[in-house]
Amino acid sequence: GRLWLSNVSEVQGPSEPYSSVALASFDAVATRHFRGSQPQVSMLVRGRTVKVFSTTAVSTITWSQNPAWCLADYMTNSIYGMGAYMSESDLDIQSFLDFAILCNSQVPNGRGGLEDQHHLDMVMDVKRPHLEWVNAILGLYRSGMIYSQQKYKIISDRQDLPVRQVFHSGNIDPADIEIKIGGDPSRPNQAVVNFANEELAYERDVIFVQDSASVFGNQDPIKDYELNYFGTVRRSEVIRNAGFDLNRKRQVRREISFSTGLEAVAVEAGDHCRVGIAMTDWEAGYGGRALDGSSRHIVLDREVTVKSGYAYDLFVWHTAADTVEQRTVATTVPTGASCFTTITVSPTAAFTYQVMPHDRWAIGISSEDLFEAVVKQATRDERGRHRIVVEEYRTVSVTTPTAPPTIPQAGAIGQPPPQPRGVVITEGRPEMRDGTINSRIRI
Repeated sequence: GRLWLSNVSEVQGPSEPYSSVALASFDAVATRHFRGSQPQVSMLVRGRTVKVFSTTAVSTITWSQNPAWCLADYMTNSIYGMGAYMSESDLDIQSFLDFAILCNSQVPNGRGGLEDQHHLDMVMDVKRPHLEWVNAILGLYRSGMIYSQQKYKIISDRQDLPVRQVFHSGNIDPADIEIKIGGDPSRPNQAVVNFANEELAYERDVIFVQDSASVFGNQDPIKDYELNYFGTVRRSEVIRNAGFDLNRKRQVRREISFSTGLEAVAVEAGDHCRVGIAMTDWEAGYGGRALDGSSRHIVLDREVTVKSGYAYDLFVWHTAADTVEQRTVATTVPTGASCFTTITVSPTAAFTYQVMPHDRWAIGISSEDLFEAVVKQATRDERGRHRIVVEEYRTVSVTTPTAPPTIPQAGAIGQPPPQPRGVVITEGRPEMRDGTINSRIRI
């Protein structure tokens, strides 16, 4: 047969060698000061516009300092980011929305006002692996990236996450549990922080963040460590982040590793859970499966002993609703007795869902045995069981940043700088008292 050529379409690549790259140029008088070297030029760049989501399906293109949308742009851009390997459909947009809301939440700025909790101000001018950049950026905000259900998802260390599951003596293998108690053995009380201060024209600055109770209250000797922040230029944000990091280093936390059944698939890294560790005479807590119940009571599969002088928490995992509910135990010890043993327990407030047979339950003394933890790792072993590693979650309180000194500055803090229109170079040659010429070039 014959082959007919109907048309030809020419595909031509970018004509400029630096297409899609920000460039700057300037003209300067050729003097001996430029001989053999080039002048150093520093510029304040406003940056490109990115896609900002208001819902998982609605977005606009605008300028933003929100780390969530800057990171999403980097992960999907094929010119300077990871777009050659993934697209927007590979991102868990809801997790980026949650992270963006966290970054936009208002916190004290140390001057009597409020500001966004997190901003991203950085230049990526060093070649590093893509995921290394992603983890480095998220690490600034106590967050991380996981791959869950075929999507990349942001998880954050935050206090408002719900409890996803309760682990107790009814679903933990007692023969395979390991408890570690640890923290930073040096327990530092001062952080030496290095960052680019926007109030000093983005020059490197050093500030000291201290634990006042240790340094001034207990008169402890200074034990410091260094922190280097890139991408964070607001002094108030640096103080918040350094204060959080310092307080965590001074905490002593428990790490628990244990094995459980298939129900462990309900949690993933970053989720919050409750963990109860069984001890002698079950003093640390009880757990099991419900025999029967209603919205007002639960019939347990084993006896529990309620002691006078203690407040007890009751957790019920409603299997059908896949929901955990927490209530305070209303069952009290009769007058004149020191303890009371029962298999029927009532909450102080009715459950939203009716307790059904085989629902999981746990009871423990408040703030003593059933502690909140965050899941660090969830894997499956060769025997088909799930291995869970959790770390005790303890709330970290950070003191409101102290007001930094007022420094003359150009433009309002937090407002995007205007787009540069040109560069002017001025060469000055003042004569010093000793007769020498001091050449200065200002851009």
